[in-house]
Order: sequence, then structure tokens, then C-alpha cells
Amino acid sequence: NRARGLSPGKLVEMTEGFASYTSATGDVDRDGKGQIKAAREFGKLFLDPKGSTLQDIFVEETAKYGDAMTRRALRAMLVDNAAAKAASSILRGPREVLGRNEQLDNSNFFF
Repeated sequence: NRARGLSPGKLVEMTEGFASYTSATGDVDRDGKGQIKAAREFGKLFLDPKGSTLQDIFVEETAKYGDAMTRRALRAMLVDNAAAKAASSILRGPREVLGRNEQLDNSNFFF
């Protein structure tokens, strides 16, 4: 089994490839027309009424973000605030007493 991790050889290869690509494409879009065309194509892809993989990813990630924010807000309201902690400690006392009573009832001590 090969050890997983960053390979120095692969890092050098990638760096050289990036440098080569950068020098080869540095003069390609001086007037910005390519960027404008790319933005238009991205807009078409993103706003396509038939849908696209990009839209699917956006919807999925937005749903995950919404879920995380909702969970955080509910936790702050129902678990982490002072009133919730006070109610929890008040209710914990009788529950612990009931638990001790059940242990006594289940023991084999006869008086």
C-alpha cells in the first residue's frame, strides 16, 4: 500500500504545468471579450429553463445551507439559551430521583 499524502514530485509537475499554461494563455484575452462570452455562457447554463447539473448542485448546496442554518437557529432557541438550560435542570432532578427509585425496586433487597 502506498502512503497517501502530498507527493513532492507531483507537486513539482503540477507547478510546472500551471506555469506553462499561464505563460501560454497570458495574452489570449487582453480585451476581455472572452470573459464576457464566458459570463454569457455561464448565465445561459445557470438559468436554462430545462435545468442543468449546475442548477442541481446549486439547489442541493442551498438546501444544505438552509438546513444547517435552521438547525443552528433551533439549537440556539431550544437548547443553548438560559431558559432552556433552566428547564432542563429542573426536569433533570425528578428524572434522576425516579431512576434511583427504579434501581431500588429492581434490586434484590427485601426488608
